[in-house]
Amino acid sequence: MYFEYNGFTVITKANWLDAGLTNNQYLKDSEKGVLRIASRQWHNQSLIDFHSLRPNRKSIIQAKFGDPNQLIGIAKKVSKSTEHLLLALWRKKDKPFVEQVHADYLDFVNGNKEFYDKKSGECFLPEDFRYKGRPLELSVATVWNYLKDVLNNTAVYADRIFYSKIRRTSSSVKIFTAFFPDGEICGTLH
Repeated sequence: MYFEYNGFTVITKANWLDAGLTNNQYLKDSEKGVLRIASRQWHNQSLIDFHSLRPNRKSIIQAKFGDPNQLIGIAKKVSKSTEHLLLALWRKKDKPFVEQVHADYLDFVNGNKEFYDKKSGECFLPEDFRYKGRPLELSVATVWNYLKDVLNNTAVYADRIFYSKIRRTSSSVKIFTAFFPDGEICGTLH
């Protein structure tokens, strides 16, 4: 299967063999310098840059695994609504670390916590943040990358400065607020 590694769309040597290509073809292509190896030490696997393959090898791998341009949803696995949820979790007044945001997200998608829209009273459903009925698995690194995006980081920083200056007296309130163009997301219900 395809995935991103250091900016390259790669497959493993095991994927190469699963597609029906042989070890001999792999050795000959790498000896001739046709293959670009992204890494030889990734979980004891060699990672092969997909775009460095010969056209006939590409077509064989695409027949087995599909077009990487359509399947690299892995690179953009977070939708806008999920990104807004992550930002809302990060905007809490207790300034959680990324690990805590990740834990809160997992609690939400597994049904252990609920979040609601303060303006409309609408409860967000964990099913809206699932893929094929299963919670979308995000790593802490993925959460970090979305939270530390320049625009997201700047917006959260500005909200935290606003919050600390204006709302200092409400330190006992356990509701957080996030501002988005489509409304406010706030609060957890236990």
